[in-house]
Amino acid sequence: MFYRLIHFLSNNRIFTEAQNGVRKGKCIETAIHSFTDRIQETLDNEPYDWNIFYLTKVYDVWNHKILLEKQYSCGIRGSMNSWFQSCLVKRW
Repeated sequence: MFYRLIHFLSNNRIFTEAQNGVRKGKCIETAIHSFTDRIQETLDNEPYDWNIFYLTKVYDVWNHKILLEKQYSCGIRGSMNSWFQSCLVKRW
């Protein structure tokens, strides 16, 4: 399923440049590096503008219905969408 989904998303140009984790040449380390670079840039340019970030696992807080609707709007339909629905709804 992973390879089918990645192939579909890549061929339909659904990924953005900011997408990390599943794209070739991108991983969680690139996401963390980009995130920390932005924090450092903000601190260098605006030292009095502080933000507090709370990082957690995305699937613990993501509304599964919204995720499934977003996938449907991107063209992930039929058996692939049903598979995701089964995984998300029945397991959480």
